[in-house]
Amino acid sequence: MERNRKAGKEMEKDGGIMEMKEKVIQRKDIIEKVNAVRRACRALEHLNKRRSFLVTNYIKIHQYEEMIMYIQHIVWRFAKCKPEEFKLLDVRHNVMKKLILGDCNYLIKLILFGDKSNKDNGNEKKEEFVIRHIPRSVSWPGKEFIRDDDLRFNNGSLVLEDNERPENDMELAIYRYKGKLTL
Repeated sequence: MERNRKAGKEMEKDGGIMEMKEKVIQRKDIIEKVNAVRRACRALEHLNKRRSFLVTNYIKIHQYEEMIMYIQHIVWRFAKCKPEEFKLLDVRHNVMKKLILGDCNYLIKLILFGDKSNKDNGNEKKEEFVIRHIPRSVSWPGKEFIRDDDLRFNNGSLVLEDNERPENDMELAIYRYKGKLTL
């Protein structure tokens, strides 16, 4: 940064003309952001599966919760600031499934219902509703919606009736939060 300032001052001294350059947003810039969000959702799913293996060490649990908070913030920022790109990402890579399996209740609520109001210096601003998720009942050809390790059974308390497997996000959410009270 400092080197750029010195170079700019030297050009002014030499009487050279500095040209303004515009940053052109290229496809690779967008793909990198999308991949970061996709991998963040996959990390949330993985960390939720591994939560039961944490030792009852306070420091490890605190680090785990802090890591989850930072990863959720990445996804939240992308979903809030770029809803159209998030919707396309969700259609292609099924991000909602990963968030359901990652127990990200706040993110799911934001994506489905949006923020009700933003408080700005005591004034409430009503935000118009933005669609961030399109429910679908058909997966991409050749892909299974649910893998075997996605569904956990807690001491036999949750059992699939008639060997039915969830086929879409809504069925997965109902199965996942069955018996849980979320406020």
